[in-house]
Order: sequence, then structure tokens, then C-alpha cells
Amino acid sequence: MMLELNKTLSEGESRYGHNRVARIMCINGIRCSVARYNKPKRPNKPSGNETAENILNRDFNASAPNEKWGIDITEVTAPGVSKKAYLATMIDLYDKSPVGYAISDHNDVALVQKAIDAAFEANPNAHPLIHSDRGFQFTRKPFKVYLKNHGATQSMSRVSHCIDNAPVEGWQGRIKDIRNTLFPHVHNYEELVESIHKAIKYYIESDPQKRFGGKTAGEVRAEALAGKVYSYPIPKNNRIIKYWAKINAKKQKE
Repeated sequence: MMLELNKTLSEGESRYGHNRVARIMCINGIRCSVARYNKPKRPNKPSGNETAENILNRDFNASAPNEKWGIDITEVTAPGVSKKAYLATMIDLYDKSPVGYAISDHNDVALVQKAIDAAFEANPNAHPLIHSDRGFQFTRKPFKVYLKNHGATQSMSRVSHCIDNAPVEGWQGRIKDIRNTLFPHVHNYEELVESIHKAIKYYIESDPQKRFGGKTAGEVRAEALAGKVYSYPIPKNNRIIKYWAKINAKKQKE
């Protein structure tokens, strides 16, 4: 379109630039009818120096507190509230307790830093395996250095494999369910944030877990930190077992 317009100009007239033409077309609802080739999108892979192996490898069982942590970010919304809240949480895979979390209206590096700072401040002697996805907040070199300085080992999900961080993903869904059920009516961002804090508090103190024999995550953690460490193996999920059996069967046929 820009080239066509410039071809019609008389000598001495100012030429149109690409951005000016695009802006005028956008304002007037004009679109080019020529089909464009869309290059297939591939996942952006951070440089090798910024990634980590999937050391956790879906072994979500932990024998004691502060052995394995998982971290992730989720957005929380509420009807009538235009502003989103972003929740970054570090979960201990032993007791499913949030050892550190932070809430912000921006999904950025500072949000993750606050969550992980809170986790290590609450557990200064912890040197866990920390698992995350490959979000930009976790693939930065300063983040890797931070973990190394705290004696932590970094692990990352594979590309496009959300299930590699399933415990944290599931925890986030649980917190959203609790918030929606107990605190459905919030009128602004501040009330939304407060409802998230209350939902997490309810989960820790009042939400009994079948896996823990009816104990809450907070009770299990308090017992373990007091020296009463019990085994709470994750029950096998027959649905997932059957699913992977089908996948492996297909691979063998191919």
C-alpha cells in the first residue's frame, strides 16, 4: 500500500512512510487483501547457558521438607475487576505448602524475586532442588547465580510439557477454586489481592488433604519441621497410566 501511494505522488510531494500508512489504514479500518505468508512459530529456546536439565523428571515425591520445591506464576482475575493479579508461588513438594509467594499487577522478574526471597527467608537452611518452566523469569543468568549462591539445584520443564510441573499447576488451580468459592465478590484490585491472601491462608490452615489422611498442608509441615517426618507417597493415577500406555503403544507401531 505504501509503495502504491508513493507511485501516485507528484514531484515535490512528501513521500508516505510505512508507519504512517499503517496508522491511517488502522484508523479507517482498511486492511490489505493480499494474503501474507505466516512463518511457522517455533518455541523460543533460551541460550544453553540459561537453561537447566529436567532433573526432577516428574518425580514429585519428596521424603522430607525443603528437598524439592516447584515455582510457577499464574494470573488471577475476578468479574468486574479490570486489573489482573499475578501470583508467583514456591511450593514444597513434600507437603504442598507455599513456602514463599508474591502478588503483583505485573508479571515480571521482580515478582519472582519476591517469591523466592520469601521462600529462603522462611527456610534459610534449605538447599532444595527447584523446578520451574522455561519462562523468561527463570532463564536469566542472575536467577541461576542466585540459586547457586543459596546452594539450590535448578531443574526445568521441557518445552511445551506443562505436566512436568504438574504439582504447582494443580496447586494454583486449587487456590483459584478456593478464592472463587469463599470470596466471589470483590470490587477492585486491592480486594482481589486480599482475597488471594485469604484463600492461601485457608488452604494452609483449613483445607484437609486426602493424601495426608485429612491433615492440612500446614499441619503436615509443622509436624515435619518438628521432627515428625512421615511418608506421603502420591497415589498412582490410573487415568494417566492408561494414557501413557496408549502413547507408548502407538510409538511402537510406528
